[in-house]
Amino acid sequence: MTSSKQPIDVTENLVAYLDGELTDEQAHAVQLAIAQDPQLRQRVDALQHTWQMLGSLPEAKATGAFTQQTMETVQLASQTQPQLQSGWPNQWRHLAQRSLFILGITVSATLGFLLTNRWMDDDDRLLLQDYSVIRHLDQLADIGNTEFLQALDSNGWFDDRQ
Repeated sequence: MTSSKQPIDVTENLVAYLDGELTDEQAHAVQLAIAQDPQLRQRVDALQHTWQMLGSLPEAKATGAFTQQTMETVQLASQTQPQLQSGWPNQWRHLAQRSLFILGITVSATLGFLLTNRWMDDDDRLLLQDYSVIRHLDQLADIGNTEFLQALDSNGWFDDRQ
């Protein structure tokens, strides 16, 4: 039997088994699984070794000043906890704040777009104004003087209708 076929509760209960926190029935199921699965047995051995190494570390001792300061902080925090507001007024206030924030961003973005669009030179607009000339540029390249072009313009040759 391999560890991949073990029920999930057996592998999850290994730490509780080593700590002696399981019922007799659960502990017996874990012992049976360990006896049948060499990979699970190796995992339990590794966990036991880790626990032994942790147990050999020196324990850190808290000083009296640390303990006293911690207790004073807890007492102060419990005395100064703000009363939580509940009900509709608090929810409406948060909703109003969020709505105003979204409205402000929307107005700022719209104004920024409009102002930028108004003040910036629009090269595309100039190209569109001269499109009729650009469209016939190859034909007009051989013309030597501007008088002929002016005559064509007065006859409406450069209008967008053609």
